Amino acid sequence: MRVAIVAPLVSAIREPQGGGSQAFVSDLARGLAGRGHEVHVYAAAGSEIPGVTVIDTGVDPRSLLRTLYRASGSIDPRGGDPPSTPRDQDAAASAFAGVYARGRETRYDVVHNHAFDAPAIRLASMLSAPVVHTLHLPPDPAIAGALREAARGRRPPAVAGVSRFQASAWGRVVRVHATLPPYVPTRVIPWSPAAADGAVFAGRLSPEKGAAEAVDIARAAGVTIDVYGDAYDAQYAREQIGPRRGLPGVTVHGGVPRASLWAAMTRASVVLCPARWDEPFGMAAAEAQACGTPVVAFRRGVWTLMSSFTGRSSGPAPGPRPAGDRGHWLAGRVAVVTGASRGIGAATAEALAAAGAHVVLAARDRVALANVAGRIRDAGGDATPVPADVSNDGDVGRLFAVAAEAGPVCALVCAAAVLEAVPFAETTPEIWEETLRVNLTGSFLCCRAAFTAMRRGGEGRIVTIGSLSGVYATEKFPGLAAYNVSKYGVIGLTEAIAVEGRPHGISAICVSPGAVDTEMLRRANPDLRPGLTPGDVAQLILALLDSPLAPASGANIPLFSNASASGTTQHPSSNVRD
Repeated sequence: MRVAIVAPLVSAIREPQGGGSQAFVSDLARGLAGRGHEVHVYAAAGSEIPGVTVIDTGVDPRSLLRTLYRASGSIDPRGGDPPSTPRDQDAAASAFAGVYARGRETRYDVVHNHAFDAPAIRLASMLSAPVVHTLHLPPDPAIAGALREAARGRRPPAVAGVSRFQASAWGRVVRVHATLPPYVPTRVIPWSPAAADGAVFAGRLSPEKGAAEAVDIARAAGVTIDVYGDAYDAQYAREQIGPRRGLPGVTVHGGVPRASLWAAMTRASVVLCPARWDEPFGMAAAEAQACGTPVVAFRRGVWTLMSSFTGRSSGPAPGPRPAGDRGHWLAGRVAVVTGASRGIGAATAEALAAAGAHVVLAARDRVALANVAGRIRDAGGDATPVPADVSNDGDVGRLFAVAAEAGPVCALVCAAAVLEAVPFAETTPEIWEETLRVNLTGSFLCCRAAFTAMRRGGEGRIVTIGSLSGVYATEKFPGLAAYNVSKYGVIGLTEAIAVEGRPHGISAICVSPGAVDTEMLRRANPDLRPGLTPGDVAQLILALLDSPLAPASGANIPLFSNASASGTTQHPSSNVRD
């Protein structure tokens, strides 16, 4: 393929790189070229990428300095960084118009834009080649407006985020088609298992990156710190970094080539990333981990998704944490559990929270739901109760909107169900419709909402709760016609989700228990002795979510847990649950 990469023009693409997006462009271009693609990078004057053709656009990065992204939205003119003006935006538009004019001279299979500028997005709509815009920064009104305008054009572009967290944040304002993480080049990053000394901070000197906080943390811990980074915000560098520069144990360096930075990381005992914004990706943290150096970061942005395998995040304020194993896949992720006020749903919510998930609980019983959430919090877990009727589309939409505020939804457990045991001839349309509406339509609505969120993030795991009552060739009990049909439907729904979810990294599996020791079972069939507790089923669900589900996606797992009065287990089932 012949690929054009449009780089940010606010800095040259060369070592030392100006930031994560510049490093990403360099790594991506070299990686594609190494795989045999013809790659042209359109970049600011002075750019150089070994082994890659760089098209010098003639744009002086200094002419666009006032269009630099600021997380604060504005810069105090006294700091030497006057705010952007319409004239500055005109300069950016002129620069990108020149870039695309040059680009039209060559026939490309795809144009991949990395510039975080509204003109770069609007003007790309006039290209004949397919366009991909990769967003490296948090949602911005001007960029969102340009993307929506481009989406209405004759050739809508594809939009990518650099992490699941960031793609989810952008997904609330525009459609995001994919996640394209800037994977660091681990093959060339040195690894050191040896013990080391001191701390390192690496990043631009601006308020959102937290260089001053890193210095204060290191001094409070009694360790030395090396700060690597160039001044991005002159006022911040002067007022916050300047006074700290001469403190004992503090050494402030300018930006250095990445190879030198990696060497410094291998010599450090910790890399500090106390970001004061919602970090979109955090390349310095990924590079540190590739070096074998631990990372300490505030629990913000992409770092809300970390586990003990990928770094340890620290909340802005101390608080109790679950006592569970922090190595769980669920640790730091958001999981939605329906039917969470009692029975299997409640036990599952507590198990997932103990594994480190932020659990969003849904059920119709507000009081019981609040009690479950209270137990989770008392144990040091994170829980958000959302009273909701899963058979109501509006309630489900509100449930997942609340969940999205906690972070990207990565897991869903559909445990909400109703059962009214009644002979078939006496089953009214109202009983039939209510059973299917909650058990099947409710599962559909929740799975659809979760699927949409997971597709934006590029990953997700869904567990539905079926029943032996819905499994072919198991003996059925009388009075459960509506319930049986609803559970057959849940199993079929799971298979359909697995098929359509596979290209998006979404897996789905169904668990079909027999008799479980719940209040509903005791009401519906007091003579049937359960062979499982809600906690037993919850632990199975936890184990499934903690394992890669893809190889078994679409499967149904029957649990033969019915016991006769004598205590022997039977295969026929009437799983009745909360």
